[in-house]
Order: sequence, then C-alpha cells, then structure tokens
Amino acid sequence: CRFRSAPAPEPAAPAAVAEVTRPAATAEPASGGAFVVQIMALRAEETARSAWEALQAKHGTILGGHALDIERADLGAKGIFYRVRAAGFDTKAAAQSACANLKAAGQDCIVKAR
Repeated sequence: CRFRSAPAPEPAAPAAVAEVTRPAATAEPASGGAFVVQIMALRAEETARSAWEALQAKHGTILGGHALDIERADLGAKGIFYRVRAAGFDTKAAAQSACANLKAAGQDCIVKAR
C-alpha cells in the first residue's frame, strides 16, 4: 500500500511589509519671514527649482523647515537670473545662523532682507 503524504501546509503569508514613508510633516515649510538666505543664482527657473531639490537633499538639516523662494532678477546686459533663496526666517540672526551652517558645510550664501 502506498502512503500518501499529507499535503504540505501552505506557506504562511508573508508578514505585511510596512510601507516606507517619510515622517509626516507637522507643517508646511516656512515661506514668510522678514529675511531669506540666498544660496545661488541661475539662468533658468527650472534649473533653480532642481538646484533647490538637490540642496534640500544635501542640507536638509539646515534647510528642511524652509520653503523655496525664487526671485527673478533682470541684470540688464548680464541677463536674467533666478535667485535660489530659503525663506521663512523671522529674524536676521536666524538667517545668519542658517547661512553660517551652510558655509560650514561648504555652501556659499548671503542673508538678505525681504
């Protein structure tokens, strides 16, 4: 007589994989404020937006709570530039602190009043 082995138990369903997400932001990035930190000026607005994304990735601990502020600057014969600026600094001291941290990380910047 042949023995039939019991059917193999079905493998357990894989444990649910937690979806990897970034922590929910508690608020929108600060876009107001009396001061901005100007980081660079580029010839195209699209390039300025891409540069901001790269800056956020590289210097997120410094720029993370701040919004992009692009200022169009017509410099006459030199052409039009788009200034990449971090907004949301209520005081000059706060903007200067962020700029000092960026400089320490190798990124040039200046503080400007709005």
